[in-house]
Amino acid sequence: MQLYKLIPVIAGMLAATPSVAQTTALRPVNTGAAFLLVNPDARSNALGGAITGLEPDANALSGNAAKLPFAGEYGASVSYSPWMYDLSDKKTNMTYLSGFKTWNGQESLGAAIRYFNYGDVTFRDDNGNLLQQYKPREYAIDLAYARKLGSRYALSITARYIRSELGNGHYNGQLQKPASAVAGDIGFYSQGYKDHIDGNNRFAWGLSLTNIGSKLSYTDASDGRSFLPMGLRIGGGYTFVHTEDHKFTLAAEIHKLLVPTPPFTSWMRTGCRPTRSRKVKIPTEAS
Repeated sequence: MQLYKLIPVIAGMLAATPSVAQTTALRPVNTGAAFLLVNPDARSNALGGAITGLEPDANALSGNAAKLPFAGEYGASVSYSPWMYDLSDKKTNMTYLSGFKTWNGQESLGAAIRYFNYGDVTFRDDNGNLLQQYKPREYAIDLAYARKLGSRYALSITARYIRSELGNGHYNGQLQKPASAVAGDIGFYSQGYKDHIDGNNRFAWGLSLTNIGSKLSYTDASDGRSFLPMGLRIGGGYTFVHTEDHKFTLAAEIHKLLVPTPPFTSWMRTGCRPTRSRKVKIPTEAS
């Protein structure tokens, strides 16, 4: 095939690529209590959020609580994360506290609280008039129980209370109010050791279903309920242990958001939403 015959084909493929990207971008998945998707663990954030394959510690409550029985007798963690400081006048941040206790090396009980502060938000009407100054905040309280199933496996269940206070009062004809929800996590984790290279190499994998629970109602409208960010997390890791002070870990993780995608409609292709037209009957004079 001659080169000049390939030019129209390649041009058509390149022209079709942006249109696919645009139609996909027009259907964002919106959830309530999106702060639950923010990872509070600094160590796993440095690995792109791959928390499952890392060595267990108190921060396991934020990803997979089934790791707790492998994390030792007890532990605690405190983290503080500034969030978009330049956009919020350095007032937006998240604080996370967690801790756990293990009995007989088999059963663990953990608790955590996640608090997200949005700073000061100004509400205005369509004409720009000031309605109110509000301090939005969201928080979640977790209680987890984990138990070993043999020497290499563990199972966990987590109960969570969620409070989302993003607005209060009337705005554009709708009553906005704080919303509450209850949710839970289910986790499974496996960890073992093998003598592959220099001895005592650690390998681990696990999966978890997170934020399985009720919806959030921010308004009195029947269609104004928001899904929680329910997700499926699958990950693993392999650690090469060389010395007591130095380790090399390979980790990978997949996190899939299990929230319905908004339906695709024909007007999304053009970006113009059709308007309803009404037939107007014009009276005529009788002859």
